[in-house]
Amino acid sequence: MKTVGQLVTDVSGQLNDQYLGREFQRWNRARLLSYLVGGMAELLSYKPEAFTKTEAVVLAAGAKQELTDKYKTIVSVASNTDGSTVTEADFDLFKAYSPYSCCAAEVVFDANNNPIYKAKSFAIDPKDPKTFYVSPPVPVGLTPTINVIAIVPPPEYTLADWGVELPFDMKYQENILDYMMGRAFDIDTESAMSRSNADKHLSRFYTAMGVKYRVESAYRAGNYNGSIGDGDPRARIT
Repeated sequence: MKTVGQLVTDVSGQLNDQYLGREFQRWNRARLLSYLVGGMAELLSYKPEAFTKTEAVVLAAGAKQELTDKYKTIVSVASNTDGSTVTEADFDLFKAYSPYSCCAAEVVFDANNNPIYKAKSFAIDPKDPKTFYVSPPVPVGLTPTINVIAIVPPPEYTLADWGVELPFDMKYQENILDYMMGRAFDIDTESAMSRSNADKHLSRFYTAMGVKYRVESAYRAGNYNGSIGDGDPRARIT
């Protein structure tokens, strides 16, 4: 798994900006890092599954559970912490037949007489991707954890995060590299070669995302509903 700094340095090298003793001259670290952050935001928009992680989440009392702002959405419940499976249920049936209040549920004790909880089933609220329900409800006074599969948006990295591992599936690394290269070349609007290189890399990125670059570029330029914006001049309709 590459780190933030390794990917930024890779991009700098492909931009021929890694001459010994004169590294990051044309595009400094902070600028390239901003391209990485922007690329991850675009990747999250089009391929949120790139940021899917399995994490332990503490459950609240009752059936209704809500993810914190750390998460974008829940995908599934993987298991209880002991590895036992949790079955997905139909949400409408779950809502109709499951108690949602913090009612009394049978408490199971371990060999040391400590209360334990195991979820048997779950259902995700289709109208609120951060909300899910578990059955049986969690008894009052217990704070068990379960393993959930969720989408965790990337943070906005700074130079202090240079050694942090990248948060996305590595199969998307080349896509992010294309985005960063495209943004880097895009700053030199006076050069026909730079414009061509920017088009090539950004087109390849958005094609991989499943959208047409020219459509995306036009939208960013304000080129919609008959108006012309101040964005990418290459996208303007004249």
